[in-house]
Amino acid sequence: MKSSSVCSLALTLAVATAMSGCATTGGAAGSHGVVKCNPGMSAAIGALVGGALGATKNSAMAVKGAMAGAAVGALACMAVNARSRQTHDAATVEAEYRRQHADTLPAVPTVTAYETSIEPGTRVMAGENVEIRSNLKIVDGTQQHVSSVREELVLLDTNGKEFQRVRKDVQSTAGGGYENSFAFAFPKGVSQGIYNVRTELLVNGQVAAQSGEQLQLVVDYNGSPYRVVSR
Repeated sequence: MKSSSVCSLALTLAVATAMSGCATTGGAAGSHGVVKCNPGMSAAIGALVGGALGATKNSAMAVKGAMAGAAVGALACMAVNARSRQTHDAATVEAEYRRQHADTLPAVPTVTAYETSIEPGTRVMAGENVEIRSNLKIVDGTQQHVSSVREELVLLDTNGKEFQRVRKDVQSTAGGGYENSFAFAFPKGVSQGIYNVRTELLVNGQVAAQSGEQLQLVVDYNGSPYRVVSR
């Protein structure tokens, strides 16, 4: 029993080390950023650990553990491509704000618009390209200026656990209009069900706006490299 516990701990630590190589960070401001690692390797390691942990009980649990571990590994290593571009300059957005607020400007940076959309929709297949697109407008403040604007994409699995967080700075650190997008595809073999998608817009390090959507993932098990039983 003791040796099984030690083995399980060692395997768990191995997976944690492997997954750290797949950590997603947004990178510096720019036109785009790509986050990717080796999903096949992560899925294999996840299956190994899940199977080993399940084997401490019985063979059936080992199979289920391997399936679940493979799915977790694949999700943790899912590639996300983040992009940002400016759609309106600061002067245009300020003029729009002045027209609506008696020719005045706010004292602190203010988000005047924040809309998100999902393409191709909220029901997708494994392997299908998904794009989360945000359109936002920010007016600079007269007493406090914009020093940073960043959007974060947070993905939660069917159990509500966060498995990916991607950060992306907008193309500029000034007021104006911007379009951000996060593109990814669920790996084949992961559990079907409802995945929560949340975006957060941070101005000067503080959450200024956020949005939440749900994605229904439909899995075609035919041809999947490893089958995962849905919950």
